Formats: sequence, structure tokens, C-alpha cells
Amino acid sequence: MGIPITVMGRASYLNAFIPKGNEVRGYPPRFSVTVILPVGFDFAPVQTAINAAIAEKWGVNIPVGLNMPWSMGRVDNPAEAGHILLKFYAKPDYPPKVFDQANNQILVSEKHKIYSGCDVSVAGNIFAYDGGISIGFNAIRLERDGEHLDNTFSAEESFGAAGVVPVTPMPGEAPVTPVAGAPVAPVAPVAPVAGAPVAPVAPVAPVAAVPVAPVAPVAPVAPVAPVAAAPVPNAPPVGVAPGAPVAPVAPPVAPVTPVAGVAPVVASPSNVPPAIDPMTGNPYLV
Repeated sequence: MGIPITVMGRASYLNAFIPKGNEVRGYPPRFSVTVILPVGFDFAPVQTAINAAIAEKWGVNIPVGLNMPWSMGRVDNPAEAGHILLKFYAKPDYPPKVFDQANNQILVSEKHKIYSGCDVSVAGNIFAYDGGISIGFNAIRLERDGEHLDNTFSAEESFGAAGVVPVTPMPGEAPVTPVAGAPVAPVAPVAPVAGAPVAPVAPVAPVAAVPVAPVAPVAPVAPVAPVAAAPVPNAPPVGVAPGAPVAPVAPPVAPVTPVAGVAPVVASPSNVPPAIDPMTGNPYLV
């Protein structure tokens, strides 16, 4: 269970109602608060409890580099410089109890009552784990209000007193004194302007469809009579292979009628005009 302690100081980084984590640093969601201890705080009882938790877990064989639940405040932060910071944590399954000055529990709907910057008392328990020492976050009680440290402001801090509107003068202008509670005359309503009626648009007459004359059927084409093939002169006889040489046919020679007193002329191949091959256009060779 650890060693119980209670300290009083100023709350910082307060997450008492909703657990929060840090994905960048690898911290899981948890409830937490950092207590800024006042200057001159007697830290001896806290250190004694830390030493007791160390001895209980490791005895005299204390590991090097143990994590501690406290640190010194940052010198660049006016709220922390010169102060010891003590950190309390609780797992999401164990939310801390939150109370006001009269020990009445503060509900989530009233979480604005306690914030980073107010003075609080925090109760927890110091215990050792494998990596060092930690302090459980058991309960927190509001002691008094203080200046916010979480960039949140009340309505009075943001806008001043009710009915007062501060005015920032421009360079060279005299400051303007606001008038508290001065009523502002309401703006007279603007009479509505009656709209001129718009003439209705005449409907467009439908366009009658133009009938299309039917297309006359096309008369069938008369069959073409087959054309008899003309015989080819000197065509090779049936049964002769194409390309085989064909013997030329000598043209017939008409007989010569003898004339009285003239010697008959005997026809011979030498004085007969050669026959022409119709296929090739060359004369037959005799």
C-alpha cells in the first residue's frame, strides 16, 4: 500500500477528473497533479518516506538511476523557479477524491471550482516499483483560490465588472471612461418591404410530333442469268496437264483454181502467212 503522506502547496498540471496521457513521451492516460511546494517547505518527512520505500524494496543494494517523484522547478517559469515540485499519479481505474474547503465532494460538473493555480492539500502514498519511487494520487482538497496557471480565466477577469465595457484608446486619443450600467437603446426594427408580385410565366405549348412517312420497301434484285463461258481458241484438250506444250494446228490452205496459160502455184509453208497463237500473240512455229 505504501507510506501515506499529505502535503500542501499550489496545484499545477491538475487532471483530477479526466485521465490524460502523453503519446509523445509514452505516458499512458492517468490522473495527476504536480504540487508546487512553498519556499522553505520542510522536505525531510517526504525524504524519510522515500528512503523507507527504497530500503523496503532493495535493502542496501540500491540500483543506480532510480526515478524520483520530485524535481526542482524550471528557472524560466516564474511560478516554479526556486520551488520543489512533487508529483502524484493515479491509474484510470482509481480516480482521486476531490473536496472543497468544507470537505464536500466536488463533482465533475463542478470541476471549475478547483484548478491549476489554487492552493490545495494532496494526500497520497509513497511506494517503490522496478524503475524507482512514485506517489499515488488518493485525494485533493481545495484550500483557497489563486491565480490560474492553465490559461483559463473567469468572466470577471476576461471582461471586467458587469455592465462595464473597457475601451482601449487609439494612439493620440484621450482615454474613454466607460459608463457602468448605461442602458443601450434598442435598435428600431426595420419594417419589411412588401415584395412586388411576380407575374406567372405562361406555360409553353407542347410541340406536336411530326409524323415520319414510312420508307417504301426495296424491290428484290432479279437474279443474274449465268453467262456461258466462251470457248478459248486452241485451248488445251481435256486431260492435258496445264503447261504441257500443244502442237500447233496448221491453218487450211484453200486450193488454187488453175488459169489457162499460167503455171499453177503450189502452196508451201514458205509463201503462206504464219498463223498467230491467240493465247500468246506469237506466230506458230512450223
